Amino acid sequence: MGRRRFLRRAGGLALGLGLVPLVGCEDNTVEPLAPGTEIPFLTPTEDYYVQHGGAVLSQEWGGVQQIARDDWTLTIDGLVETPLTLRFSDLEAMMDEAVTVLKTMRCITDSTAVPGLIGNALWTGIPLRRVLERAGVDRQRTRRLRLYGSDGFTNNLPLDRVFENPADDLFEPLLVFAMNGEPLTAEHGH
Repeated sequence: MGRRRFLRRAGGLALGLGLVPLVGCEDNTVEPLAPGTEIPFLTPTEDYYVQHGGAVLSQEWGGVQQIARDDWTLTIDGLVETPLTLRFSDLEAMMDEAVTVLKTMRCITDSTAVPGLIGNALWTGIPLRRVLERAGVDRQRTRRLRLYGSDGFTNNLPLDRVFENPADDLFEPLLVFAMNGEPLTAEHGH
């Protein structure tokens, strides 16, 4: 059985098993992985698909962004009490809040025409809500977060998805800094 077929079957089984405890339960939180947990079906980082069409779009957007750790910043402004710019050292100071989750991701363009855009990885990061709370996001007036990348990519995320963590989502959004136990690579969004 190939990796792709195995992942489909294992994903369906995992989803089915994951939903069983949710039925009729008050508490549907999912605990982060325990340190030392072995996961035999991780996709090696070098084999993990690259978002946005890989090299083609990366070239259109000026190539893969190479940002030195000391130059990286995250600015939170708009409908907030205190506009905030964080450096990587600020995130390092929050490492006691970091969690590691196992997550399978599949690109929306994964198909028989463009196969292989799926993978399993351990993602480690700080819950996004923690940094938004530091800035004092106005939860009454804010509906969506608008995200801007240094490479020109933009996206948005409903604020409820960050703070409410609805029952149909297993993990809250993370500000990720590591993949499979190693620093996030430039190709995967460092």
